[in-house]
Amino acid sequence: MYSGFDFENFDVRNQEMRTEGAVMRAVTSTLDFFFGCHHRHLSRVFTIDRQTYRVCCDCGAKFEYSLDSMRMEPRFRAFGAPQAIM
Repeated sequence: MYSGFDFENFDVRNQEMRTEGAVMRAVTSTLDFFFGCHHRHLSRVFTIDRQTYRVCCDCGAKFEYSLDSMRMEPRFRAFGAPQAIM
C-alpha cells in the first residue's frame, strides 16, 4: 500500500531543507544589512501576553527582549542553537 511518504529519502531531504534555510537566512541578513532598516528608532520595552519586546518605530519590526539580561535577543539564531521552550 502506498502512503505517499518517501521514508527512504526523508533524512536527505530534511537536511537539504535545513541547509537551504541557513543559506536563505544568511542572504536575507546580508540584504537587510545593506538595503533594509537599521532599526535606530526603537520603542520602549513592552510586555503584553507574557511576551516582552521592543518595536522599530520606522518599519514596525518586533524584537524579543530578555528581562533577565536586559537586552534584545538575537533576531536570527545560529543553526542548531538551542532554543528555550516556554
